[in-house]
Amino acid sequence: MRDGIVSTIFFLVLSFGNPGNGYSQKSSVSAPLASQNVASPGEFHVDGGCRIHDTIAGAQGIQPHSYRDRGICAVDTEHFSSRPETDIVNSQRKRVSVAIREHTFTFHNPTQEPTTFVLDQTVPRGWQVDSDPAPGKVSGTVATFLLSVDPGQTVSLHVGERNPPRN
Repeated sequence: MRDGIVSTIFFLVLSFGNPGNGYSQKSSVSAPLASQNVASPGEFHVDGGCRIHDTIAGAQGIQPHSYRDRGICAVDTEHFSSRPETDIVNSQRKRVSVAIREHTFTFHNPTQEPTTFVLDQTVPRGWQVDSDPAPGKVSGTVATFLLSVDPGQTVSLHVGERNPPRN
């Protein structure tokens, strides 16, 4: 356990304390979704499973790297529910069963500098993001949320999804 903590701390110091850590360089290797956007210094790219994506310099050049660290990103709650909704269309009541999926993410900035968390949440086809705040961008089935977090600060983000989407 202690070795894992020391390795994580060493990795964070190496990643954020080294200007040649690959954050400003593009990787030519295909990688998971969140790491396709190479992180800049002061950014954590995270997917909906709280995998942190970045790049590291290795013997074969810049390589994608992902890891989980619940001290930096955690999915604290997941909630699924359904409920009926009634819409009025052309003076007629139309009853629809709506499925709701909710996640609460907790992000912690372990650095001594302000950082931005970039969360790429995959939204299943036929579903719609229904969150406040809304994502900064939706591209295809990926909703991207940006959160600015001060040094040592911990913040939560609620992401809601619904099916069928609202018209």
